[in-house]
Formats: sequence, structure tokens, C-alpha cells
Amino acid sequence: MFPNEMKGLSDYQAFHRWFDQKQGWEQESLENATLLLVEEVGEVAQLLKKIRWRAESDGQQAAVEEFRPELGAELADCLAYLLKIANRSGIDLNEAYLAKMEKNLNRTWAPPPKKA
Repeated sequence: MFPNEMKGLSDYQAFHRWFDQKQGWEQESLENATLLLVEEVGEVAQLLKKIRWRAESDGQQAAVEEFRPELGAELADCLAYLLKIANRSGIDLNEAYLAKMEKNLNRTWAPPPKKA
């Protein structure tokens, strides 16, 4: 089914290079891919709103369980557009992620300021 083993982020990125070329989408602009990502993030937010509302009556675990398939699909769409943006930018997202997380391991976050 897939043209590669699909074992990790680099494989997913390679798949999207292949898939976009197959579909004739390899010339899609960064701006368009970003707008589509934002649209998908909005769809995730809409589902999270539904989960929050349902959690008020049924509890969070039950609410998440109810919407898990939809939420997974929308998160997968978000990942697809992140991969496309990385591909069009010449970024190895696996390398970028590992480098950023290595920095985060040694980072200290300040607590938010207290409200007056």
C-alpha cells in the first residue's frame, strides 16, 4: 500500500514527497499549505470544544473516547500539512524535532506571572 516502510517521521515525510508528486501537488505554495494547516487546527479546536462540553456532563475520559476517531483523523491531517511544509522548506523534520527536544531537555520554563 505505502511506497516505504512508514516506521517514523522521516518515512512519513518521504511518503508526502512521493504522494504530493503523484497527485501533482508538489508545487503547492508554503502559504497555501500553511493556510490548510491552520484550517485543520481549527477543526481540532472545534472537536476539543465538543469534548469540553461533553466532559461537563459525562466526564473527560468518556468525552475523549466518544470523539477519539474524529480527533485522530484531524490530528493526522495537521501532521500531514506539517510534513508538507517541512518538505517544501527543505527541513528534515525528524532532525529538527530531535534538535529542539534536546534543547528543551535543558531548558527551564518560568511560571506565568501572577495576576494583579
